[in-house]
Amino acid sequence: MDEYARFAPHYDRLLNPFLDGVRRSVAEQCARLGAGRVLDICCGTARQAAFFQGTQVRYAGVDVSRAMLDAARKTGTTALARADGTTLPFADRSFDVALVAFALHEKPLDVAEAVVREALRVARYGLFVDYTLAERNLELPFQWLMQVPERMVGGDHWRCYRAFMAAGALQGMVHRTGLKVQERVSLFRGGAAIFVCGQP
Repeated sequence: MDEYARFAPHYDRLLNPFLDGVRRSVAEQCARLGAGRVLDICCGTARQAAFFQGTQVRYAGVDVSRAMLDAARKTGTTALARADGTTLPFADRSFDVALVAFALHEKPLDVAEAVVREALRVARYGLFVDYTLAERNLELPFQWLMQVPERMVGGDHWRCYRAFMAAGALQGMVHRTGLKVQERVSLFRGGAAIFVCGQP
């Protein structure tokens, strides 16, 4: 069963106003790294591809959801494949950058860690975008706000989110997988971040 089938037709309309700024920042980081080949793991509707138009980047996206990939193809994005982020059908170092954006917190911790390791198998750099723990009191309200949509979705999604945050959020994920953080870009006033990571 495709858990995103009901949501896919409405995904961009609901979330683009909040996430397009993040996607722009991701594209800027890829440009800074001189990336020519970018793999978007758990790409959803592949909206990120629009932010590479007119650049040197060759974008490819993978997702397990047929519904999300169907929605992506309707936008004209064609370099797409249905694949599990823990077992990608690509050779080592096939890409310059592997991106995982707001997908790790949706998964059981062991699955999320496997996705992170697989991203760094197929690419020289990993760009991981997700929720972070507040490191200053000023950031606490924004961390609280970030949980509102997760709570609304409920079910396994909410349980995975809570486990992700309890285990240190994105900071904890990077620590457990031994990645080297080369740059951190704060998002949503500290509620989330982009971590640019090299090989462990």
